[in-house]
Amino acid sequence: MNQTRWIALLLAALLLAGCSREGFEASLSRGEEVSSSEAAAEKDEPVGAVYELETLTVDGIDGEYQVPAVTDEAQEKAVKRISRSIRGMVGQLPTLLAGEGEAPALSLTCRITCNDGLYFSVAFSVTAERNGETEHYGWGMTYDSATGGPEGIDGFADPEALSVLLLDGPSFELIGQEEYAEQQRSYLTELGSDEILRLLTESDISDTSKLPEASYYLDGAKIVAVFLVPQEIGGVLCAAVGS
Repeated sequence: MNQTRWIALLLAALLLAGCSREGFEASLSRGEEVSSSEAAAEKDEPVGAVYELETLTVDGIDGEYQVPAVTDEAQEKAVKRISRSIRGMVGQLPTLLAGEGEAPALSLTCRITCNDGLYFSVAFSVTAERNGETEHYGWGMTYDSATGGPEGIDGFADPEALSVLLLDGPSFELIGQEEYAEQQRSYLTELGSDEILRLLTESDISDTSKLPEASYYLDGAKIVAVFLVPQEIGGVLCAAVGS
């Protein structure tokens, strides 16, 4: 996107949101400060469950991860759908990160970031150690709690507004990898809002043949966009928008 178009889009969004960055950020969320029942009504879907969790491990990976547990027959279909999706991605990690030569030692961290009856969201980070070198990867996964299906980012946010905010330094916070903050901010700038928008809207966590180049998760009132970036600038970029 050229500079003139970017400025025009930003100004238009600011005007629509009340002529302030705070208003623009508030307009990003399509469900902020809305009750679960109201949000479900807007989605025209039933509210799902706040799930109990089951802890799992994978051979060849150091660390645990969690998926929803079946505790009620009414939840079973959605729970199994979410669990199957998460297990499919995590189970593929040894293959996806095998590379050539010596197999890497993999360490996995999992954090459930949203489990409110509307959305189930989880953040993953992985380190791969091989030949004295350490690589970092990460991704997010977000699901509709009622159906168990993957939730597109346009289900809870305005993707175009988000892509603009991710180019406005004060509007987002980088999570982790502090030593690469300057390079990661430059990386987002080089991507540009059109490419950020494309990556986020085309993100497909159901494709377990590769780690998603871009993904996202919900964490309280924040939307966290996750991008795989070159290892020399940290390997994974997590940018949080919201309060």
